[in-house]
Amino acid sequence: MQRTVAVAKDGRQLQSWGVLHRVRLLEELLRKDESVLLEILEQAGVSTASYATVWFRSLFAESVGGDDTICIWDRIVAAPADLIVYIAAALQRNLKAETVVLCNARPPEEIVHWLQ
Repeated sequence: MQRTVAVAKDGRQLQSWGVLHRVRLLEELLRKDESVLLEILEQAGVSTASYATVWFRSLFAESVGGDDTICIWDRIVAAPADLIVYIAAALQRNLKAETVVLCNARPPEEIVHWLQ
């Protein structure tokens, strides 16, 4: 559900689609660009929402350390609203090799905890 989050100086209402919308966008992007990885995660019992919700709610603060977090926040503040989804997709691509190994060796709860 879209809701008004602010009103611009010219009177336009600025909208937000929320975290769950961005989780769905990330899943669509992964299905298109990283379908094998997404399938491996799903077969391991790990849903995109189980880790991406934490990424989006904390703006990656709980997943990325120190200076990297500040750099990401600077980009998010200065960018269109859905940039966060593309950052999440890039992070997921960078974690691909480790994720595949974990999906073959660990239960879903451990995989989610590691991804968060």
